[in-house]
Amino acid sequence: MVNVLPAPVKDAVISSYNDALTPIFVWMVPLALIATALLCFVREKPLATAIEHDVLSESISEGNILITADDADDRAPAECRPGT
Repeated sequence: MVNVLPAPVKDAVISSYNDALTPIFVWMVPLALIATALLCFVREKPLATAIEHDVLSESISEGNILITADDADDRAPAECRPGT
C-alpha cells in the first residue's frame, strides 16, 4: 500500500513509522531480556490435583473462601437438600 504512494509521501510515511517504532523497541528489548532473566529464578510448583479437606476447613475458618448457596447445597446432608 505504501509502495503506490508518491516518493515524498512514501518517505514521510516510512520516516513516521521509523520514528514511532524505534522508542518501542528501545524500551521493550531490555525489558524482555530482564523478564527472561528473572524467569530463570521462578520455581515450578505443580498444580493441586485433589482438595485437601483439612486445608479447606482451615481456609473457611480464616475467611479465605467464600461459600455460596450452591456450595452449601453440595455439602448438606441428603435429607436437607432441596428437592430430595
